[in-house]
Amino acid sequence: MVSVNERTFLSSDGKRTVAYRVWEPCETPKAVLQIVHGMGEHIERYDGFARFMAENGYSVWGHDQTGHGNTMLTPDDYQHLEPGTGWRGLSEDVQTLHKLSEATHPGLPSVLLGHSMGSFVARAYLTRYSGEFRAVILSGTGQNPALMTKLGVLLAQIEMNKLGDHGRSKLLNSMCFGKYNKAFKPARTDFDWLTRDEKIVDAYVSDPKCGGIATTGFFFELMRGLQFISDPSNLEKMSKVTPVLFISGARDPVGGNGKGVNRAAELFRKAGVRDVTVKLWEDGRHEMLNELNRNEVYAYIADWLGSKAVIKA
Repeated sequence: MVSVNERTFLSSDGKRTVAYRVWEPCETPKAVLQIVHGMGEHIERYDGFARFMAENGYSVWGHDQTGHGNTMLTPDDYQHLEPGTGWRGLSEDVQTLHKLSEATHPGLPSVLLGHSMGSFVARAYLTRYSGEFRAVILSGTGQNPALMTKLGVLLAQIEMNKLGDHGRSKLLNSMCFGKYNKAFKPARTDFDWLTRDEKIVDAYVSDPKCGGIATTGFFFELMRGLQFISDPSNLEKMSKVTPVLFISGARDPVGGNGKGVNRAAELFRKAGVRDVTVKLWEDGRHEMLNELNRNEVYAYIADWLGSKAVIKA
């Protein structure tokens, strides 16, 4: 039987108490899996996947990122990052949790999974803490053209100057998410692009800790982060021997229906990463871990880790 524990640690900015969860298998774990969640959600949404991996011998760790879930300081802190330091702090918190898991399970191999914005954080982490994980899985990632990201930074700066770094800009929100539902008309909700599973979508819509509009400071830091993970000089710092798996739905608008996923994978290959795999599921949308065929996705991830001899059976 899987046991679930909730704990906290002090964030890299020294201000927040970061909430995290650990799903432990009933027997001695064979490896650690660390999850980095996406924007506008929280780690509890990964409970089904975490339990599956724990039942397959993994100790699963994941935290609510700054401005999300139970890590929020106040409602005004929801989806906020401090301009200038917020983006770097996200990967530093990943490292803190990694060290906590290592102290709990010394000697066990560790793997990292980042979803959506969490995949961008994971990609930044790989350039700052090269070789810390045995394997990396990037779910629902993407790769926008450099000009688009540059314009995003400028627009976020303008909106932040106008509204303040805690302001909520409908313009920035529309710029990032406004077109995502376009391919799924007539749509039942504003979030049909997440998954074909209507129960998951409805749970997301009704969850007060999901959705909403991020602050201008958050968007500014996110756009700067996207620039950071696209810079060849940063990509060169990644481990060349760590296997990387990109997973996505072939109809995920964040990944440009697969095109952005393949562009990101190609950046890794050009940076010298030797083992890069891309897996796209036909008709899948943004959250493959919450898709109708999620059991197939779970099994694929477990099999991939085994095939790379990352984890011994």
